[in-house]
Amino acid sequence: MGDPNEPLDHDGEFTRGSGSSLPEQSEDSQVDHGITTPWAFPIFAFVLSLVTSSIGVIVASALSGSKLAASSTTLTEPLLLGSLGGLWVVFFGASLVASHRWGTGKISHDLGIAIKASDLLVGFVVGVAAQLILVPAIYLAYQFLTGSSTTALSAPAQKLVNSGGGGASEVLVGALIVVGAPIVEEIFFRGLTQRSFQYATRRMTARVSKLISLLGSSLIFTIAHFEGLQSFGLFGVALVLGYLAMKNRRLGTSMVAHASFNLVSFVALLHH
Repeated sequence: MGDPNEPLDHDGEFTRGSGSSLPEQSEDSQVDHGITTPWAFPIFAFVLSLVTSSIGVIVASALSGSKLAASSTTLTEPLLLGSLGGLWVVFFGASLVASHRWGTGKISHDLGIAIKASDLLVGFVVGVAAQLILVPAIYLAYQFLTGSSTTALSAPAQKLVNSGGGGASEVLVGALIVVGAPIVEEIFFRGLTQRSFQYATRRMTARVSKLISLLGSSLIFTIAHFEGLQSFGLFGVALVLGYLAMKNRRLGTSMVAHASFNLVSFVALLHH
């Protein structure tokens, strides 16, 4: 764990005081972390979230009488709410705890939760391009290299969309996927996790630190979704989102890109 007295600049990044022992870095490789969270903390929170998500599903199933079979093509709304609720309460709760324990106590400052007008256009374009160009390209390459079929790629997403029974139900599912997930997941994965990894690797060269942080947070993001073959595409998208957050030193662009990526998928699957 680092020195909590290291000064922060207005973007929530660490600056070098006269007594700092951090290695000198060029201006274009400035570190992007704004919090001194130990790298193990977000990993612990991630594992805990899997437990709370499972508990949420069990509770939702008991209260609603819903049952979930592995072969089911429908994920009922109560089970979806239980699963996401269990994840998100830990994701956001851990981010708050980290901010108060290892940051300034202002989560928006510590994790770069800010959005600018330019983020709306850039994020939308990047998210749509990732869904329509990047992901198909990844699976075409996979199919070419392995000779495997990718016809089952939409199955997990289709199960999620099928949870909406129409009308208000579809609105609820859409809100969870297009609004809730991008906000909470970007705060946890690109805000807390990625910045924590950058702080943990701060004594490495800037490029190595950023690479490790980007790959590490993207891998955990991919594992969190448990999508099998879809993991290749998710990992590629996670790298893009992580790069946006790292480059802009705020989460606005990655949140909008994440939202537009999910929106394209949700709308397409509704009309499948």
